[in-house]
Amino acid sequence: MQRILITGATGNIGKHVVSGLKALGKEVRIGQRNRSDDPEATFLDLSDPSSYDNALLGISRLFLLRPPAISNTSKTLNVLIDKAYSQGIEHIVFVSVSGAESNSLVPHHAVEQKLIKSGRSYTILRPGFFSQNLESAYRMDILNDSCLYLPSGRGQINFIDTRDIAAVAVQALVNPEVHARRAYTLAGKDALTFYDVANLLSLELNRQIKYREASAFSYFIHLLRQGDPIMKAFIQTILHVGIRSGQANIISSTASELLARETITMGEYVHENREKWLC
Repeated sequence: MQRILITGATGNIGKHVVSGLKALGKEVRIGQRNRSDDPEATFLDLSDPSSYDNALLGISRLFLLRPPAISNTSKTLNVLIDKAYSQGIEHIVFVSVSGAESNSLVPHHAVEQKLIKSGRSYTILRPGFFSQNLESAYRMDILNDSCLYLPSGRGQINFIDTRDIAAVAVQALVNPEVHARRAYTLAGKDALTFYDVANLLSLELNRQIKYREASAFSYFIHLLRQGDPIMKAFIQTILHVGIRSGQANIISSTASELLARETITMGEYVHENREKWLC
């Protein structure tokens, strides 16, 4: 039986990849930093290359996510990729970000280049901004200040639900021959500004949520004050400032075509998860 190693298995994408593969009867191995007696789990610390060899034993396919704490991918994820292929991994699915193919400032770029130049089988997913950012990166601002505080101006974003990203990843892991050496840009159909998102939240929560436009510097300091490491705050600032110039306004029907259905809208996501922002 094919055995698939999942990184980031408890995250917004990874948990749905795990459930999707299990629903198809696939055997998964969950890479986690804490050792456990769970028969599905294997010790894997992506910041520690000494943990790679054992985690890859008996694995045929790999689902790879970059943890936010890792900025130097040449000494971590790219080492894992080399070891995976050398140990017989037949296919790697990597979750990158939209635009990483031409933006060397984001850590995903180097991983993409590693895969592309490997000559081996891979699938790169390049999603836009996640709908689930509202329950993670933006949640405390919504709860504490009833606002979205971001340096994104009036730029439009085609938000994508992580459940849709995971569903595409499952396809690529289960049928690598169809998706080998392909890169998919994944986006929702609706282009929204953060003013639009604030209005959706206001209507759903029955209280006013405002969008406050921040400068790049003030947003960077805001993230540091929230406890983000410097490099993570820097990357997040770059990505959000890029929205101003249209980098997140992605006109792509690839996700809906691969899924053979419409993608989950931001309105649907907010309605289904409204309790996450109730005070």
